[in-house]
Amino acid sequence: MTFNKQANKEQDALCTIKPMTNDKTDKPNMLENALKLANSGFVIFPFRPDKTPLIKAWPTKASAESDIISNWRQQHPSAMIGLLTGHSSGVLVIDLDAWLKSRRRTSTSDVG
Repeated sequence: MTFNKQANKEQDALCTIKPMTNDKTDKPNMLENALKLANSGFVIFPFRPDKTPLIKAWPTKASAESDIISNWRQQHPSAMIGLLTGHSSGVLVIDLDAWLKSRRRTSTSDVG
């Protein structure tokens, strides 16, 4: 997956974030990905695969500081990367999971 963010066409402000892999295991290098997001100005936090944050008060404790992110990675080596969204971050997310799930249910119930 590639994320492109272009602030101004006149400036060379194109930021491309791609999943980086560990050459030995071909698995995403989560620390490197987290630091790249943070260096691009995004505020992040660690979370479990079930979307449960691994830090208390995550909306206020999310960070873009490399030392904090590296420490989280040491404490939670299998954590996923959460991106702070909403008004304070300027990042808008439209979550289609519930809508898609309801559409699938409607589609399959209409068949029979």
